[in-house]
Amino acid sequence: AAQLSFKSIYRQTVKVPLQKLYKGDQVLRFELKDNLWTRYRAAWRGKILLLSLYQGALYSLPILRSSKFVAAVVGLFVIHSTLPRPDPERSYTVTLKKGAKGGKTSVKFSSTSFGQPEVIFEVEEDTHPVYWRRDN
Repeated sequence: AAQLSFKSIYRQTVKVPLQKLYKGDQVLRFELKDNLWTRYRAAWRGKILLLSLYQGALYSLPILRSSKFVAAVVGLFVIHSTLPRPDPERSYTVTLKKGAKGGKTSVKFSSTSFGQPEVIFEVEEDTHPVYWRRDN
């Protein structure tokens, strides 16, 4: 039987200088940029938005008989408040391997606890004034 997993999946592109990709073995620290748009996209990507929509409907349906406006406000509030948020103080550190390529390297941080998001950083090459990588 297929098992559904509900979690937020954040995906963010980070630019790393060419020297750090070429040399490798350097600890890089990534910061997750979180705002309302990325939070909803991560919830949609990880299917936890479906669970939040269901909870919002459960809380707003009993109120629907008295006032549609209040039911809509309550439903939207429940949906927004049940979306998981990443820890704002957490920084993600990783050591890239020597010769990592921009566009083909991604770093994934998974969480085992429910409600904590999964974070994927896609590494891109930052432009260098003198050197560039060609066909490799």
